[in-house]
Amino acid sequence: MDNNIIYCGRCGAEMKADARYCMKCGNLNPNHEANKSMMQYVPNQSSTYQIGGGATVTNGEQRAGDIITTNKSGNKVACYIFNLLLFFLAIILETVLVHSFIGDYNKEMLSLWSLVTVGVSFAFLMSVSLQIIYMKANKPWWFVFIPVLNYFTYFQIACEKWITGLYFIIFSGLITFLLQMNKFTLLLALVGYILLFLYFLKIQFSLAKKFSVSAILVILFPFIMFPVIAFGGSVYKGIIYNDTRLTGEKDYKFKKFVLTCILLFLFGGLGITIYYRRDDFVTYADKIKKSYYVYVADQVYYEAKSRFNSSQLSCDKVQFSQDNGTYYLYYPDVGKKTFLVLYGSRESIEVSVKIVVENGTAKYYIAMTDGVYGFDETLYEEIDTDTVNFKRELGFTPYLSDNYCEINYGKTKSA
Repeated sequence: MDNNIIYCGRCGAEMKADARYCMKCGNLNPNHEANKSMMQYVPNQSSTYQIGGGATVTNGEQRAGDIITTNKSGNKVACYIFNLLLFFLAIILETVLVHSFIGDYNKEMLSLWSLVTVGVSFAFLMSVSLQIIYMKANKPWWFVFIPVLNYFTYFQIACEKWITGLYFIIFSGLITFLLQMNKFTLLLALVGYILLFLYFLKIQFSLAKKFSVSAILVILFPFIMFPVIAFGGSVYKGIIYNDTRLTGEKDYKFKKFVLTCILLFLFGGLGITIYYRRDDFVTYADKIKKSYYVYVADQVYYEAKSRFNSSQLSCDKVQFSQDNGTYYLYYPDVGKKTFLVLYGSRESIEVSVKIVVENGTAKYYIAMTDGVYGFDETLYEEIDTDTVNFKRELGFTPYLSDNYCEINYGKTKSA
């Protein structure tokens, strides 16, 4: 935020710090040197309330269409100080705990500390954001810390009716009950979950409209938009509830300081985490990439097992039975069947399956390659991401055996 921008103490509009008065409502800037001699003529506004876009009414002067509401949000200064003290106490506590766990100040300790700090900072960012949102809606900020009450308060802010939250709980309980019944009620529960999710989206939509922000962004990125609503200039239903002990300018400075402290530890911890765990991220990304091949192996295994159990093969000289023997299945390309479209840079996935039957028990050995990644013949139960490596060719010679079938997308043909 720009240090030269402050908020008008009357209407909350942005204004230059060196401006003599607010361009929106005409309120004098009390910090401007030229206005100090004029402030004696400004009436005491301690009993005034802010209504909508800058219109100010005094207690006892209610006009048609105006809504006069006393400030019930609690002391904002106390909120900011309490959260700052609690935040730094949490940082100190987690530092002590991490050090006692590691036993020394080293890279491992700093890496773990930074990871925990990111979690603590994010939790505080969400908590403080909700508290400020509560205050903007004229609800006590400390309601956030009271279980059940914080839940119903959120619904009251979003929908202006706390009982909406009760309906949400009852409907959720009914769906959970239906899950315990039979297949028909399971289908009803599925439909119920869809309706419940849509209803939740409606609640988020309603909250966004109350603060005049993008509903789509609130629905898609709530963890980003909540701080934006809280620390930005969004106003609940166009109403600013003045705190007689805190002007708009001081409120802006307090919020900015709190936000700066939390974000400093959040992004600082995130940066340290990325630096010390950069090798781990490469490993995780590699495992995610290789997990696709494990998924393909699963699909081929279930397909081959289904054929073996139901004797679906019709190749010449190949009849599956429970007798001892070895059978070979060859898949020239299983890519389309296993969503290869997601890996457009890859060639077709070539797979061979060797089925070894001993005493009526079948063991499945799978080999795979797409010209880049794959693995040699491996027992299905032992296939994981560590099995996958660079493999250019399949190295499979099925034509040496009579017990061989080539399979194309569920169809069989003679070798």
